Amino acid sequence: ALVIAGALDLGTPPEMARTIAQCIRGARMVVLPEASHLSVLEQPLAFRAALDDWLQQAFPPRPA
Repeated sequence: ALVIAGALDLGTPPEMARTIAQCIRGARMVVLPEASHLSVLEQPLAFRAALDDWLQQAFPPRPA
């Protein structure tokens, strides 16, 4: 699982997201700077980079 939090999120602050991630075995936590609750809209490139990185690690390409 991937938990993404915005560093400036007041509704679900990074500390709460960290608690969520700690409750999920193997979860990865990413905090996006200069983003609040809508990090996917506020920092789309950083959000996508975090997601792409997690997907590549979670589902590595199979050798041909």
